[in-house]
Amino acid sequence: MRISKISEQYYVFQTAGTVNNQALSICRRGIRNVLSHLGILDAPIETQTFSEKVLKVPGAKGFVYAEEDGVFESFHKLGDEVKEGDPAGQIHQLLNPERPPVVLRFSTSGIIYGRRSLGRVKQGNCCLVVAVPES
Repeated sequence: MRISKISEQYYVFQTAGTVNNQALSICRRGIRNVLSHLGILDAPIETQTFSEKVLKVPGAKGFVYAEEDGVFESFHKLGDEVKEGDPAGQIHQLLNPERPPVVLRFSTSGIIYGRRSLGRVKQGNCCLVVAVPES
């Protein structure tokens, strides 16, 4: 399955309603650039180059699914490089907080392309998506 080109700018704004420092930095720079362009702010326009990669999801191995109900805690952010077998995150048990969390692992190496924004999961929910460079 071919996904498309991805850039830092693209995945920052695909965070499903969450906010992070990288997204805020890009927004602030954009606002300053617009104000500079309009002559309201006397400052040079800042530019930034992004490397674009064509990625694809390598089939079922690219998805990390919840193994049971609970609250998912991701160990990675979008764009992180991960290795097969590494811990992806863990599921905490709300009804049995003394029980150790269930650790989920990656089935393939690649780049975190998608992340569940809601913490609450049910068995079978997709928690993370890993993509690999298209050859």
